[in-house]
Amino acid sequence: MNLQPYAVFLDIDGTLMAHGQIPQKNIDAIAAARSRGHKVYINTGRSYACIPKYLLDAIEFDGIVAGVGSYIRYRDQVVHSLIIPQPLLSETADYFVSKQYACAFEGEEKMIYLNLQASKDFQNAYYMDKKNHFKSTYRDVRITKATVFGTLSDADHAYLKDSFVIYQHDHYAEIALKGCSKSVGMQRVLDDLSIGRQYSLAMGDSTNDLDMLTAAGISVAMGNATDEIKAVSNYITADVAAAGVAEALEKFLP
Repeated sequence: MNLQPYAVFLDIDGTLMAHGQIPQKNIDAIAAARSRGHKVYINTGRSYACIPKYLLDAIEFDGIVAGVGSYIRYRDQVVHSLIIPQPLLSETADYFVSKQYACAFEGEEKMIYLNLQASKDFQNAYYMDKKNHFKSTYRDVRITKATVFGTLSDADHAYLKDSFVIYQHDHYAEIALKGCSKSVGMQRVLDDLSIGRQYSLAMGDSTNDLDMLTAAGISVAMGNATDEIKAVSNYITADVAAAGVAEALEKFLP
């Protein structure tokens, strides 16, 4: 019997769920792990406002690391929040407007969309135009990261690199303030819980999970993960549709 409590960190998209579907086995396995004293956290690139309500209704977590480590909750308490400050936020928005990029500015409570229609899953979506901007209507909105749809150019990287860390995926890029990462968020949680890193277990599938998996005591790549993620992980579990999260929890925290 494993008496040492572990801290578990789960990516959302492509790991815990896909296309809005959460395997029931994952839901049951997380509940079972928590009943044995383990702490289970989401660790996602999504900002807190971008996490679907149906996910939080379906699964009880001990906490959330969101926005690539920029925002941390322990149950109902916010323990860390780093927002993109003014005038950097307005200047970045103006840059994306000039490039005519489709993007989402993701915050603690609101999502601000530019050249993009919001998913019906989000009731907290608002839209940017010349009248409604971070310089006026949205000046008090707390934004923790942004997602830009498409591939950023070398010029974009040059413009953003002094202030932001950039995670380029196949069809979109995530940007967060320099110093933010999933591994930094994970370590903050471990410090708060007084749990050694050797007793952390992380699961993920894509680029922004790399540092989290490298830093974890046990790293698990999804069966659908990129080759880069699989190469750095201790174990490759089943893919997301086959409840790979449940398989890994049952293997490592039986």
